[in-house]
Amino acid sequence: MLFDNEKPIATVTINENHINRLFVLEEYQHKGYGKALLDFAEKSISVRYSEAILDASLPAKHIYLKRGYVDIEFHIMQTGNGDYLCYDVMIKKL
Repeated sequence: MLFDNEKPIATVTINENHINRLFVLEEYQHKGYGKALLDFAEKSISVRYSEAILDASLPAKHIYLKRGYVDIEFHIMQTGNGDYLCYDVMIKKL
């Protein structure tokens, strides 16, 4: 988790070689915080694994493509309120 003073502004979770919940508050986006968290996650994963996997929302997919991730799956899930959640599973060799 990243903080600005005492305010949490960004987070990432790592589960084995899967990067989860990479999120930066909107007002802190485009300032390098997401890149720093992704760098941290990839470095941490590379100690034990040769590849990193993540779930990419459609708005964030271009970021991961630029970082060398490639699509391996596409998922569509219907939510409880009838909306749909679409995301790509992506992988990168480390």
